[in-house]
Amino acid sequence: SWDKEQAARLDFKGKINEASLKVQADFFPFATLPRVSGNLKLEALSLQDFAELAAPYLKGVQGELSVNSSLVVKKENDRGISFSQDGAVSFRQIKVPRKGVDIAGRDMEWDGAIRIKTSGLSAQGKLKGTDLAVRSMEEGLDLHVGDFVWAGQVDYGKENQPGLLQAAGDLGLRHVNMDDMRRRLRLVGIGELSLKNISSQGTKQFKVPEVQVEQLNLIQRLQDNQQPGDDPSLLSASGATLLDVELAEAREISIESVELSGISSLLRRDSQGNWQPIGGLFLPAKESKRSETGKSQRPVVVKIAQARIADQGLFRFEDRGVSPPFKTRVTISEASLTGLDSGKPEQPSTVSLVGKIDEYADVSIQGKVTPFTQRLGLDLAATIDDLDLPGLSPYVVRLIGYKVTSGHLDTDIELQSLQGDLKGKCKFTISNAEVAPADAKIMEQFERQLRVPLPTALAVLKDSKNKIKLKVPITGNITDPTFNFTEAFNQALVKGMTKAAVSYLKYIFQPYGTMMTVVELGMMAGTKITALRLDPVFFDPGMETISENAVPYLERVAELLKTRPEIRIKVCGLATEADKDDQKETSGKKGPEQPTAVEGSPDAPEVEPYPEELQPLTADEQLGRLAKQRAAGIKEYLVKNHGIEDDRLLVCLPEYDAREKATPRVELLVP
Repeated sequence: SWDKEQAARLDFKGKINEASLKVQADFFPFATLPRVSGNLKLEALSLQDFAELAAPYLKGVQGELSVNSSLVVKKENDRGISFSQDGAVSFRQIKVPRKGVDIAGRDMEWDGAIRIKTSGLSAQGKLKGTDLAVRSMEEGLDLHVGDFVWAGQVDYGKENQPGLLQAAGDLGLRHVNMDDMRRRLRLVGIGELSLKNISSQGTKQFKVPEVQVEQLNLIQRLQDNQQPGDDPSLLSASGATLLDVELAEAREISIESVELSGISSLLRRDSQGNWQPIGGLFLPAKESKRSETGKSQRPVVVKIAQARIADQGLFRFEDRGVSPPFKTRVTISEASLTGLDSGKPEQPSTVSLVGKIDEYADVSIQGKVTPFTQRLGLDLAATIDDLDLPGLSPYVVRLIGYKVTSGHLDTDIELQSLQGDLKGKCKFTISNAEVAPADAKIMEQFERQLRVPLPTALAVLKDSKNKIKLKVPITGNITDPTFNFTEAFNQALVKGMTKAAVSYLKYIFQPYGTMMTVVELGMMAGTKITALRLDPVFFDPGMETISENAVPYLERVAELLKTRPEIRIKVCGLATEADKDDQKETSGKKGPEQPTAVEGSPDAPEVEPYPEELQPLTADEQLGRLAKQRAAGIKEYLVKNHGIEDDRLLVCLPEYDAREKATPRVELLVP
């Protein structure tokens, strides 16, 4: 009898163009639910021959298609027709050009089961591929994946959930590189990327509980062959773990936690002043395209609740643009960033960093930043302890013309920036600092602002423990194209040093110090020679003994020499017209008054030329002896009564002040 469930067998073996085709199928045309089931084996079918049939969506497609699967097509009651595939589908050397984007892959293979019904689609299995490349012609960006594997399930239009795309599974990628071909930069390089337990509910929300990254590299120069050169990347990490990653609306990425391990970084400036590897990173960007409605697309929002370094990180800095080249390294023991949210640009993020500079200098940075505001905002406090200064000489020379031969630095820094307006202060404690001339031109420029030679200023500032304490304010608008941080810091340094030196001298000499100035002594080797001029010690005409009125002032001079052990004073005796026999006038045992300070005296001493009328006392033996004895008396008083080392008091050749109303005196100069 006739069986309507009986199958009709089809065996076919042949070719489609050059591709071999083998079909084994059973047809059930008269069954209650008609169906076809069988096996299809197709080897290396050229897709290029059929590209026109797929136009316009796949116009220009290239590659080879191979299939080795079981297939079932059947009628599903009143629900239309269903299709099932179980087995392997693979592509070789595939290329799919799209508008502005090229997609290519060497090998791609699906091994699994696909079910298609009129209500939706379900696929479960494994998709893997090698040498996947996506190139954006417009942006000049290349994405390359060495190999990838997806294992999981994708459902579209499940019962009671029509139109809903759902996915669950694991994705692994190896040798992932994102290159900027215009700038010749590798933006991102990843050795291995693993996304565990991916889930999605529709196309607008994806969740990944854990993402593991191995061998992460950010920003690396590319050579002409489009391969990385010998230079290391700007930032690399041996591993990274991201927890609770979510992508919403394809525009908002949120990450609960980022943990980096094995961090290292190198920033280098070459001899031409170019920064490597970021020299080309900030080329002018094209204006973003607008949508058809004329509105700009919403920017991607990035949220990171917490990011931290799990173990020690190493950051290196090299500058070959200075002589000698400068190198340093910072070892990070703790670093964290919390509360990062580009969707809330005014919300501050908290930063914390603890580490060492080179071997012994401790560094700590704490505070808040707003990196997504139009103008960077920050409120930071930093401390550096025991930083060796000689290594910074290449920069110090550029700043002040002197190199640092010894010394170390402790500093507390506070910086605030709101809408680009930078305000801050630096508290420096410099210990055992010694400097030596290095660039005469810069020295002269700096000391013209400082008004005294730097060694003189340092001698005034150094206390009995050989320490210098300075407060340097920092201000400026960092968004102003004319803002120069080096120049701003230089001016602040001059102001800080001058104020500190003058404040100390006022303190020591009170109530004296009204005549304190900076004097120009002349020229030497084309450079102006200046000195800090303290108040002179006045004498009655014709007298060589120290008067009672001068003693309290000399007590202040002795205190200065005791508390500032590096200061040396030139003791220069002067005779005047009043010392000549026919003009002698005495004011008694007390002698002439020493001027005392009044309110409103300047914060910085004025610069004035040393009296040009001074003449060597070679012709007048009597006046010469008088001026010499005055200077010798001052030195003897300070040595015998206060224990000042005699080699710190330098007696000058006696001189004659020919000005009509000049007062007999001994000048005290700090060279």
